[in-house]
Amino acid sequence: MADAGQVGLADALAAAQITIELAARTGSTSLNELSMKTRTILGALTTDIWVGCRSLAVTRSIASMPEANPNADPSHIFYGRYVTFTGALSIVRAVAQANVAALGGQPQPGPNRLTDFLIIGDRFAGDSPEQFTSGKATRAAALRAKGSAIQVLTEPEFLAAIADTAAGGTRPVVITRSRSVRFMPPTADSYRDYWSWQSASLRVASPATGGEPCRVCGAAIKAEARRIHRDRQVCSVLCNSGLKRRWARQVANGTLCGYEAPHAVVAEARAETSRAPHLFATVGTANFPYEHGRWPIDGDVIERHGIHTRYVRLSSINAFVAPQFLTDTMANLGLTGDRVLLLICEEYELFGATFIEEDGSPMVFSMGHVFSDEGILAAGRLPTAEPLHFGRELISDVDENGVEFRWDAWIFSPFEPPVLWTPARHALSDRRKAATKERAEASR
Repeated sequence: MADAGQVGLADALAAAQITIELAARTGSTSLNELSMKTRTILGALTTDIWVGCRSLAVTRSIASMPEANPNADPSHIFYGRYVTFTGALSIVRAVAQANVAALGGQPQPGPNRLTDFLIIGDRFAGDSPEQFTSGKATRAAALRAKGSAIQVLTEPEFLAAIADTAAGGTRPVVITRSRSVRFMPPTADSYRDYWSWQSASLRVASPATGGEPCRVCGAAIKAEARRIHRDRQVCSVLCNSGLKRRWARQVANGTLCGYEAPHAVVAEARAETSRAPHLFATVGTANFPYEHGRWPIDGDVIERHGIHTRYVRLSSINAFVAPQFLTDTMANLGLTGDRVLLLICEEYELFGATFIEEDGSPMVFSMGHVFSDEGILAAGRLPTAEPLHFGRELISDVDENGVEFRWDAWIFSPFEPPVLWTPARHALSDRRKAATKERAEASR
């Protein structure tokens, strides 16, 4: 039996081979270039801690693909083949995948070296993936350039193929035609954030009460369907996802206008980033214990139970030498010192880092690591003599206009940073619940 050292060496060699292959596929000549092209933050390994790589890509849950039917007709074009789809079809994507599986094919979420067929929707009439604009088509074109024999089928060709079953073969599942979906999004300026604007864009004028046809597949909507589904007139989670994909596609191709932050929100962001630095203290006698704003800025100090976190712009510290892990992350994101705020714990020789947009507002991505003389530490309970945690403090509040906002700050604290609602936010939630209950009773 191989000892631990041999196993570790084999793992290291396998990891190196995978990295070399990824570099070759992406045309990268260095680890930093590879991390940028794969949108990955490189990990770090010291004598004290291991920090794994982290992806910057937005991840989406992928429904499990239906398995190929082994008893299907072996002579069918899809039998034993790998099939993937791109573009909007006139049938629900899941139904198209089920048809492929029923005929012995294996649906895939995206093209790879095993793919045999790429089905292109959106009324595509060409014969090459280079003629269609989508991420999957681009990947398929790259694979074909490397010798992969991926065949392209248009939707009419696909529908003809699944209808062409040999005698004695397994019939495909019933095709449910999807309905033409139109969206009438409100003006972006009437909503303070992207998500509330998107939600309003997906709703219909009158919520479904039961029996109405689904906007995606045409099936009848049940009266006991989830409220969000009735508001959007869809029958299921699957169709709700399909509705959002079609909406996003129409926004992307310019059929629908995209979101722009309202003037009031832009003005508030500018006011917040141009305000004077502030000490946000713990106030034990108040009805809410923590002072907060909209987000921390350069010069702010956040005091939590005697522990202070000072926010300092990296470019303002002349003698500071940033750790390699931090400089690599900045290079991956294309950031200068003006876009990095150091989070310095004044009671300990520890600091973290966060990143800001050009207007001074926080970036969605943040690191969640602590740097010390002993190396890199993960967020959470830190190995100090006294209890000390590093993490995100999230406080939901309501401004003077009755609009919700959230304070999101990385802090050092003797206690695990909390997720809290202020009394004003609880009151807003109670009003919303009462209004929802009133609408539900009025619709009966």
